[in-house]
Amino acid sequence: MANNRPPFQPNCFYHAYNRAVGDESVFYEEKNFNYFLSKVDLHICPIADIFAFCLMPNHFHFLVRTKGMEEVSGWWKEYEAEKRKAAERQGEEYPNRTFNYQKVISHQFGTLQNSYTKSLNKLYSRMGGLFSQSIQRKTIDSEDYLRQAINYIHRNPVHHEFCKDPGEWKYSSYNSYLSSKPTKVKSREGVLLFGGRDSFLQFGRTVDEIGYAVQMDLYY
Repeated sequence: MANNRPPFQPNCFYHAYNRAVGDESVFYEEKNFNYFLSKVDLHICPIADIFAFCLMPNHFHFLVRTKGMEEVSGWWKEYEAEKRKAAERQGEEYPNRTFNYQKVISHQFGTLQNSYTKSLNKLYSRMGGLFSQSIQRKTIDSEDYLRQAINYIHRNPVHHEFCKDPGEWKYSSYNSYLSSKPTKVKSREGVLLFGGRDSFLQFGRTVDEIGYAVQMDLYY
């Protein structure tokens, strides 16, 4: 597989994904899926908007739009201030760190994976790394690719034969696109990219998601 990780830039769309090492699973039971999403809320939502996601037993996919430089910088300063206060309460020194947008975004995805791995290791008495590598990503640079990426992510459970319809899979944002209920996923903006709900459904029925996978050099 090509190992080409573009740098994270402000206000850009990325298809971010990763898989477990070897024959391991990322999620062993239902509570693992929900716990991982709570970690996403904690570590990723402050620095990126989520347009689509799908959690599979041994891998995951996210379609995110990184937040702007000023917003991420403001969040990071507050985050660093809290870390410094916590260190001082422990009588420890905290280093002065310079803000670097790309490093902050990459760090947050790394923290997501590392913190989830530590929790899983503790819960199931396992040892070692869980993910095969650091976060993988592809830059989405056009609305056509954006629609294809959303469709691919939502139809991943169908592609892997876990279900016949993407709406049957509990651990994706697909049903958020069909619902009017409030959600942290940018589903309303996502639906508008397709021209509305009916067009979104029609796109999924007629577009070959495997073609997108081949073009984007995706294997899961």
